[in-house]
Amino acid sequence: MEKTKKTKKMNKMWTIGLALMVLAVSMVFAVPFGAGRFDSETKEEIADALENDDFDAWKEAMSSGLTQESFEKMQEWHERMSAKIEAKEAVKDALDNADYDAWLEAIAGLPMEEKFTEYINEDNFDELVAAHVARQEGDHETAKEIMEELGIPLGGLKKMHQKHFGQGQGRGIENGQGKGMNQGMQNGQGMGPMN
Repeated sequence: MEKTKKTKKMNKMWTIGLALMVLAVSMVFAVPFGAGRFDSETKEEIADALENDDFDAWKEAMSSGLTQESFEKMQEWHERMSAKIEAKEAVKDALDNADYDAWLEAIAGLPMEEKFTEYINEDNFDELVAAHVARQEGDHETAKEIMEELGIPLGGLKKMHQKHFGQGQGRGIENGQGKGMNQGMQNGQGMGPMN
């Protein structure tokens, strides 16, 4: 008898834990898709479905946020994310290949282009590459020293880079909503806030 009560209690705790996890994951993914803007009645329906372990009711309530408008927002978000990924890859490739012209092309039009070109030119680009290599190898102290030698204000370009590309955990979709969702994306960097 004791074991049955314990088993039921464990099953209930597991179900509640799973429901909370599903809710958290659902909300993280729902926000960028436009489904995070539920009215209070729908939010209550979602909560009730989770509490009652009713997948069909939960699915129906979650689907109410899927509209043409949310689809269009998701398309826009996808296009912006794809462009940011492509830009980041181009910058990384240029640094990996120590190709100044490719680097200039990769940063052209980025919000941080002016700041980068204020400090980096063809004559000192090899030092930026050295800082990049040091950072890739985990030698952040050497990378920091090189950046200081280049005259780049500590945190200045890093903050601009994070604003455009994100900083992984803590900055995410649509100005911080979905925090942490992007950790690990693109070699440990998130994709940054949506503008």
